[in-house]
Amino acid sequence: MQFVAAGVTARSSSSSQTSHSAKHFNGDSHLDEKSRSERSLVDSASCQSLCREACEKRDGFQRVLIETGVRELRYVRVELSDGHVRLNGRVPTFYAKQLAQEALRPYAIGLKIDNQLAVDLPS
Repeated sequence: MQFVAAGVTARSSSSSQTSHSAKHFNGDSHLDEKSRSERSLVDSASCQSLCREACEKRDGFQRVLIETGVRELRYVRVELSDGHVRLNGRVPTFYAKQLAQEALRPYAIGLKIDNQLAVDLPS
């Protein structure tokens, strides 16, 4: 399995993409309106591409967890941000917690795995 790395969160509405684009180019005051508009469109397409790659990588991590065969790992939430893969949710054993982390390790090249899974201990 091969994934493309990206550390951004997906955005769905075009207005949030535009505001996201604006954050990248705060120093555009010297550009005329047409140049700013063209640059914003190019940046918006670039952001969409990165967001799509991040979603594909997150979905790939989810598939890896499902393929472990441990049923409870199907419900683990995977989040990508700022060079981290964050695992959230609850698992029944420390083994399942460790398995989730180690199953992702070969695919998380260049990313830090932040394992925040909680283990449900028997009462």
